[in-house]
Amino acid sequence: MTVTAKEDTPYKINVLITIHLIINMFLLIFTQKNKYQPNSLLILVNIKIQKIVDIKLQRTSLAVLTVHILTEN
Repeated sequence: MTVTAKEDTPYKINVLITIHLIINMFLLIFTQKNKYQPNSLLILVNIKIQKIVDIKLQRTSLAVLTVHILTEN
């Protein structure tokens, strides 16, 4: 599972993308095992990060990228 960003992408955006993907993996793993009820604050933070990155990179959605990565494995 590798995520590559453009070379001209600022470092902060790469960090936000990484945090976004980690939160998505956390939510996916723990909600599937029913051991964890998603915290609404965590979901809101994740959505906020996604919106910031989407605006900065002018992409349609990071969710598409995340689903693509998850379905590859």
